[in-house]
Amino acid sequence: MLGRLLARLLLVFSFASAVCPATPEKPQKWLEVRSPHFAVITNGNEKQARRVIGQFERIREVFHTAFPRLKVDTSAPIIVLAAKDEKTFEALGPEAWKQRGQAKRAGYFLPGAEKKLVLLRLDMETTEI
Repeated sequence: MLGRLLARLLLVFSFASAVCPATPEKPQKWLEVRSPHFAVITNGNEKQARRVIGQFERIREVFHTAFPRLKVDTSAPIIVLAAKDEKTFEALGPEAWKQRGQAKRAGYFLPGAEKKLVLLRLDMETTEI
């Protein structure tokens, strides 16, 4: 499942950077912000990416402090795909989300043996940590 999702994400990223002649929209720009434990890839702005990475680092530190014996670090940074809006979020999510009657989601965690992936929306109302 992780392999299929990562392949789909690569396909979406490649199309996001290309100009589609049928639509007058500008291609989406994606940027990456890294910290010691996370990599945030977003089509939002840098300020949003830094806020997200800061929140993830703070919650990681809470778990590290509260549960000192718990392994909270992975061998590779956790990848956070931060979609700027619902349209981008749904394009990156699994097909099952598009079925009628599915609840609206603001985020999703996909654990994997080699990589951990988080998909979230930037346009959802949040409470700062």
